[in-house]
Amino acid sequence: MIPNDIRNIVLYRRSLGESIREIARNLNIKKGSVESILLYKKKMHKNKRGPKTQISKADALNIKRCIAYQWKTGHKVTCNKILQTTNITVSRRTLNNWMLHNDMQYQKQAQRIVLSKKHKCERVRIVSNWIENNVDWNATFFMDEKRFSLDGPDNWYLLFSLYVRRNNI
Repeated sequence: MIPNDIRNIVLYRRSLGESIREIARNLNIKKGSVESILLYKKKMHKNKRGPKTQISKADALNIKRCIAYQWKTGHKVTCNKILQTTNITVSRRTLNNWMLHNDMQYQKQAQRIVLSKKHKCERVRIVSNWIENNVDWNATFFMDEKRFSLDGPDNWYLLFSLYVRRNNI
């Protein structure tokens, strides 16, 4: 352990612009010791002991309003979004525990295809154009079709591969 008076001398000499090797040679200590003295930073305060900060009633009301607004506007509700919009000084984990304690549970969002009216009208126009132009449906091959077997596996892949070989597709 290096005494405080040597630490103070090392810090003073470094502030004067001496190199680490010069300081180590003059004080007759190792170069690594000088480096560790220069890198050492004393903690000015200790972490507060005791229970962690809790969410006050005013913060709880603010959180509930934020959740209601996000839900009403159709946005996804997450702890990080709530913390950003409400400026509450608790951790994400604390907020998550508070939400679970107040019977708010994570749920998966319903899966849906998001199409605007413009997309739907465009799809109808394209299909109408196909039908009007008498597309040769015998030459059309749909790649996105999927076959589901509800009563167990069958050898559909083998049948399909035989069909492809016979018809030279």
